[in-house]
Amino acid sequence: MPPPSSTGRSALARDAERLAALGLHYNVATLAIELNGPGDAVVDHLRGVIAYPNLFRSRLLTRVDAAGVPQPGWMTNEATRHMLMGNLERALSDGVLFTRDERLIREMRRMQYDKAGKPRALNKDKDDLVFAAAIALQAVYEGSSNTAV
Repeated sequence: MPPPSSTGRSALARDAERLAALGLHYNVATLAIELNGPGDAVVDHLRGVIAYPNLFRSRLLTRVDAAGVPQPGWMTNEATRHMLMGNLERALSDGVLFTRDERLIREMRRMQYDKAGKPRALNKDKDDLVFAAAIALQAVYEGSSNTAV
C-alpha cells in the first residue's frame, strides 16, 4: 500500500465536495456520514473547508470535542451495527422503506448473521449500500440534524 499522500487527501476532498453538491441540490439535505474509515476526514472537510450547514449528529451516540460541542457523524460498531440492521429490517417489513435500487436489493439479499451473530454480507460481498441506507434511516428516525457547524 502506498504511503498517504496529497493525492489521497484530494480524493477525500472530492468526495466531500460531491456530497456537499448533492446535499445542496436537494435543499441542503442532511448528510449522514459514517465515521469509520475515511468518513472522519470527509466530515472534517465538510465542516472545516466547505462549511456544509446540515450534518447529522446522532442523539444516541454523541461524540463531543474538547470544548464539549457535539460532533457530526455516525460510528458503526458492534452495538450500533445490530441496532441499524434491526431498524432496517423493521422498516422494510413494515413498508416504511421501499426501494427499487437493484444494487441495494442485491446487497440486502446477501446479508446474513455470521457465527458470532454479527450482521454482514455473505463471503466477501459488499454491504456498503445496506449500511448507508440504514444510517440514513437512523438519521430520519432521530429527527436528523443540528445545523451548528
